[in-house]
Amino acid sequence: MHSADSKTNYAKQQLKQFKEEIDTQVDQYFAHETKRVQQIYSNKDSLATLEALASVTARGGKRLRGSFVYYTYQMLGGKDLAEAMKAALAIEMIHAYLLIEDDFMDLSDTRRGGPTGHKMMEKFHRENYRKGDPVHAGNSLGVLASLMGSHLAMEIVSQLNAEPETILKMMLNLNQRLNTTVHGQINDVVNEYKDGVTEEEVFNVLHWKTAAYTYENPIHFGAIMAGATDEDLELLTGYSIPAGIAFQIQDDILGVFGEEKATGKSNLDDLKEGKITLLVQFALEHADPQQRAIIKKTIGNRELTVTDLEVVRDIFRVTGSLEYSKQKALEFVQEAKKCLLSSRPSNWSDDGFNYLLGIADYMIERNL
Repeated sequence: MHSADSKTNYAKQQLKQFKEEIDTQVDQYFAHETKRVQQIYSNKDSLATLEALASVTARGGKRLRGSFVYYTYQMLGGKDLAEAMKAALAIEMIHAYLLIEDDFMDLSDTRRGGPTGHKMMEKFHRENYRKGDPVHAGNSLGVLASLMGSHLAMEIVSQLNAEPETILKMMLNLNQRLNTTVHGQINDVVNEYKDGVTEEEVFNVLHWKTAAYTYENPIHFGAIMAGATDEDLELLTGYSIPAGIAFQIQDDILGVFGEEKATGKSNLDDLKEGKITLLVQFALEHADPQQRAIIKKTIGNRELTVTDLEVVRDIFRVTGSLEYSKQKALEFVQEAKKCLLSSRPSNWSDDGFNYLLGIADYMIERNL
């Protein structure tokens, strides 16, 4: 397996296979947890909150993060694949927890073709209680559903069949990366309120919020579980950060130009939220005064229409922002692959290595 295309196809097949396996694990886990909650708490409120978490987790998207845990663990020689799948489940649970909170902060109503966590809980309140504000109740219970996901994930990690020192190192690394993600989210939120956001500030968010979380965190998680050295982790970071930045640039392109049926969210969402993506930042910097005024009027407008979207899409094209974003994503993928290819340790298996190479290309070619 030598060509880039064959590695990409291999990665797509491996990701598909992993998704089928982890989806089964998610269903089994929540079936067991539902019985436990029924036995201990025995009330519809706790069950509904757990159900919201389960629903968001089950709508798992690509399962990219969990796959990084699983295949990196194998790449570095890990043999207990059942435990690796449990570790991957914990990472997918953390992803669901952060999605629920992200949707709450973004005022999003839908996620992957279904209601967001806080909207599910708002509906639950409306159907079961007459007292109180359904929106506030939904937000409060949605946050609690996310916290439940966080703590259940930590419970899974603490019970992994691994040396205590290994589990401690995994949890330390995990929480360090999640703290980086928090700072990335802080900057992402604040950028919506700032004028003149620079390209450097956009790339800081891409690095701290996405690359450290979506790539570096799960890749390190699986690697440490398999006994990675500090040198292994440093090399994996050299791959993870540029590959993760490229992933998010493509995600932001799809947020505006993608097929809604494939992405599971409206093309209006990112613009309504006021997200300052590379698409937006570059267009603002290179637009003429009239175009710039249109962009500023559009970004953060909760009443945005499909007609408005088409106007902004056209501005992204004519300013060169769309093409520039695609080119930057490609450059970051090439940087990530070069890092792996130039320094590959001899004990890394071909399967996991080819997965990392192939998935980097696939993530900027995808349409979902």
